[in-house]
Amino acid sequence: LTPGNLGIPVITPGSAHLSPLVDLVSAQDPKERMPKDREPLTPHEIDLLRRWIDEGAIWPDDANAPHWAYVP
Repeated sequence: LTPGNLGIPVITPGSAHLSPLVDLVSAQDPKERMPKDREPLTPHEIDLLRRWIDEGAIWPDDANAPHWAYVP
């Protein structure tokens, strides 16, 4: 959870409402919205991101762990 250019963490595990990443992907202004120069995330994708952060933003640290797409 590397600090972004704001000097604060991009996500706060357990608190999507305190995570600037959620604000960036859901911004209405295309100049502010992430991803830059790409289609915006769908409401479903933003909801998944919010839920993942609210649930603790668990990410496997083990380099030998299966790719996230293959974990149920």
